[in-house]
Amino acid sequence: MPFRNAIAGFVVAGVLAIGQDVTELKRTEREIAEKTTLLQTILDAAPISLSFRDLEGRFVFMNKQLATEIRGLPEDYIGKTATEVRGEVTGESVESLVMEGLETKRSIIDQEFNLAMRPGRTHRYSALPMFESNGEMSGVLAIGQDVTKQKQSEAAVRESEALLRSII
Repeated sequence: MPFRNAIAGFVVAGVLAIGQDVTELKRTEREIAEKTTLLQTILDAAPISLSFRDLEGRFVFMNKQLATEIRGLPEDYIGKTATEVRGEVTGESVESLVMEGLETKRSIIDQEFNLAMRPGRTHRYSALPMFESNGEMSGVLAIGQDVTKQKQSEAAVRESEALLRSII
């Protein structure tokens, strides 16, 4: 029996229903989410500091190691530059290294820093420009590692060698 719309005077003769099987789409979305979670877990477990910055120097990604080192949370930085969050830094810094990588589009490998926020610690950082498949630069991957113990061990070896030479 047709339904009559009393206001407009129209008669509804039927209903058209359109459906789409989204099983494959949902499976793909689950798979992507699982792989993203696994990748995040791996990067967070790495004993190195990792961040990815876009072409304007804004954080797109930061792992937990870096967040711990800077005494913050990744969400405090994502979408912002380090300067926006912590203010201007003068002299050599990880920020200047990242900006140089963005400007020159060249990798900068193993620069050592004694960061003001981590007194008494030595860190080694690299800035690696990242490129899309079409050759366009997408940002810079910054990789850092605390090398304080390594530097202390190297100094101890040098002292031992110097002592041995003086004895001989």
